[in-house]
Formats: sequence, C-alpha cells, structure tokens
Amino acid sequence: MRRRLEFIFPDVRTARHAWKEMLLACIDNRHIHFIAKPGINLGKMLHRANVLETTDAIHEGERGILYGSGLGLLAGLMALAFPPWYTDLHWVGILAITTFSGAVAGAFWLAMLGVNFINSDLDAVKARIEQGEIMMIVSVPLKRVEEICQLVDRLHLHGQYHDAWPARHQIFP
Repeated sequence: MRRRLEFIFPDVRTARHAWKEMLLACIDNRHIHFIAKPGINLGKMLHRANVLETTDAIHEGERGILYGSGLGLLAGLMALAFPPWYTDLHWVGILAITTFSGAVAGAFWLAMLGVNFINSDLDAVKARIEQGEIMMIVSVPLKRVEEICQLVDRLHLHGQYHDAWPARHQIFP
C-alpha cells in the first residue's frame, strides 16, 4: 500500500532540487508529481499532477458508490414489490444486481461531476499555490513515509510537509 505525501516548496528551483533528491532516494519518477499555478513553467523533467490528483473525482466517486448503492437497493426493493417480470431470479439476486448496478452508475456519474471541482484537500494550500509556491506529491510505500519526511527535513529545502493521503493520522500510536 502506498501513501501520498504532499510537500510545499517556495519556488521551482527548490522543487527541482527536491525532485532530484527523491530520485536519488530510489523513488520512481512516475510517483512524483507537482502542482503549480498555471503560468509557472515546470520544465520537461517535472511532471504536473494528473486529473485525479487535482480534482475531486475520487471523493465524489466514493460518495457516488454510497448514494448509488442506496438507490440501487431501493430500486431492487421496488422491483420486489411489483414482481411480474423476474420469475426466475431469487430475491437476493435481484437486490444484489440492482445494488451493484446502482453503485457502479453512481460512482461513474459523480466522479464525472467531481472532475469539474478543485480537490477539496487542496483548499488549505490553494492560496499558497496561487502565490507561486509549488506542491510536490510523492507516492511512497508505507514503510518509507518517515524516511522521506526526514529526508526533506534534513536537506533544509524550506519544504513544508502538508499532508498524507489516504491516512492523515498514524495507524498505530
């Protein structure tokens, strides 16, 4: 399982130095992304974050699974109340099919809606990014989280640790 660490750096030069240090720490380049103001040139080497990292597609998709499965279960119960069309299916099968179909449809539609919204996790640093600071997102294995945080602190890059996703707290105290 991987954790997504987020660091904020004051400028592109510092972010590029941190990127080089992440490569030297044996982190694959495809697991390092950057978020910057649209006018800032990151160069060819620094990869911009993708749509899933910069929008609310994942959060809305998770919400869509919940809403869709609830509506699918409700549709299955309605189908059981008016039974003329499903003579060969058991009632558990009907509920399973409608709940699963609702979850998939809800996840898809709300994820498509979430693509249009800025990631709500970035609200706290949105103003800093608009001022020209650079956010580096590094996806590392769980066992290397502490090592990477210490690496950035040890280098004195003026980078600020922002967050870890999916867990924002320690797993074991």
